[in-house]
Amino acid sequence: MSVVIGGYTATNPTTSYSLAIKPIGASRRALSGALVTFYSATKSIWSVKWSGLTSTIRDLIMAELDTQAIIAWTDVDGTETFVRVNSAKWSPTPSGESSYDVEAELEEQ
Repeated sequence: MSVVIGGYTATNPTTSYSLAIKPIGASRRALSGALVTFYSATKSIWSVKWSGLTSTIRDLIMAELDTQAIIAWTDVDGTETFVRVNSAKWSPTPSGESSYDVEAELEEQ
């Protein structure tokens, strides 16, 4: 099984994968104080981490995460949604074997 980030198909996150639900809502009132508009919804936020990646795979994933645009995200359940990248970073794997970790937080749009 794999996940899709933008146009790149990656293996499942190996170290951590979590999904949180963030409530959102807003209201507007008229000058009289009467409630004119109200809505409430939720957004999904994914926190993912891949470990033990080669520099080539690291660069492919980071290129997709660094697009500064809303990208398509297909999670491990096969559900596709559009997300904004809140944060993304890479670091060498602590083992020091020329492998890398990539971490990202993705927010549903």
